[in-house]
Amino acid sequence: MKKGENSNHSKFYWFFVILRIKIFDFFSYVQMFLSSRIRLIWSRIYIRRNEFHSSLDIDHRLLLTMNNKQREKYTNDLIRRRNIAHERDLNN
Repeated sequence: MKKGENSNHSKFYWFFVILRIKIFDFFSYVQMFLSSRIRLIWSRIYIRRNEFHSSLDIDHRLLLTMNNKQREKYTNDLIRRRNIAHERDLNN
């Protein structure tokens, strides 16, 4: 075996290792994005009566997938849902 052949094999090996990591990161991001969005949609549809319910906590995984405009909209919506839950909690 020549000296250059082993080096060439090593380059391809590391290329595929890095490619595999990038693909895994992409699918992890997509999974995080979809699961967070589904939870957000459900939280908007069904607002709890208890203002301390875990669905009214800030979802940090969701914030990682948003830009600044979406974050502001999310926090405003979260405050609105917390206020509704607070009013429902006071009425009971």
